[in-house]
Amino acid sequence: TKYDSVMVYPVPVPNFTATPTEGCEDLFVQFSNSTNTYNQTTSYIWSFGDGSSSTDANPSHTYINPGIYDVTLYAKSNEGCDSVITKHQYIQVYYQPIVDIWASPMVTTISSPEITFGSNASGIDTWFWDFGDGSYSDTPPTVIHNYNSDGSFTVTVIGSTAYGCSDTASVTVKILAEPEFYNIITPNGDGKNDFFVILNGEKIPNHLWVYNRWGKLVFEAENYQNDWDGKNLADGTYYYIYKYGIDLKNEYRGTLTIVRE
Repeated sequence: TKYDSVMVYPVPVPNFTATPTEGCEDLFVQFSNSTNTYNQTTSYIWSFGDGSSSTDANPSHTYINPGIYDVTLYAKSNEGCDSVITKHQYIQVYYQPIVDIWASPMVTTISSPEITFGSNASGIDTWFWDFGDGSYSDTPPTVIHNYNSDGSFTVTVIGSTAYGCSDTASVTVKILAEPEFYNIITPNGDGKNDFFVILNGEKIPNHLWVYNRWGKLVFEAENYQNDWDGKNLADGTYYYIYKYGIDLKNEYRGTLTIVRE
């Protein structure tokens, strides 16, 4: 009687998990290999379902396009025993919106404080607007807002899909103050009413011209900052032209009386 021995090697049993298994593009997924190798040296080939593959034991992969993906793990021992597992529809990647924002106009005055905001983004299910002044809205995707004070305001919009994928965009708008005019100064050095003050004028683009009664220019300033005290001009009445606002399109004409007590 003759005897012979036969070596039977175990077949690896592939298995794996992934974290996360769903999310927004670009979705970074870490795969964890739990293959039972029976203590055999084993090599691997992963197929991620989007045309990409890896031979790492515990690979990571970024899915850049929305869709549903099968994931396959092939395991082969050094002895040539192999097996494969496919988890169907295992990874789900959702559309990641790209949100933009526009404002019209970008700059206006407090007397015309209405600004229209909008976005050209598509695939958005919910909107959230933050107007930068403590006011909010969920109006999609175009909204009108009125400001109650002058200043610069950063407006932010968040667009979200039903699956929780979102994007954010911001824009800064400016509300210019309206000037208020006074018609007398008393530049006697007592600290009261010594300068020609145009209230809010220092906050906005402006140009000031001051003339005497004969039409001679006696003072001029670009972006006047409320710092003129009449210099050595005689007491009396003067005339001024004040242009202000966006592109200096607004104009005010008035008189100024200088009285030194």
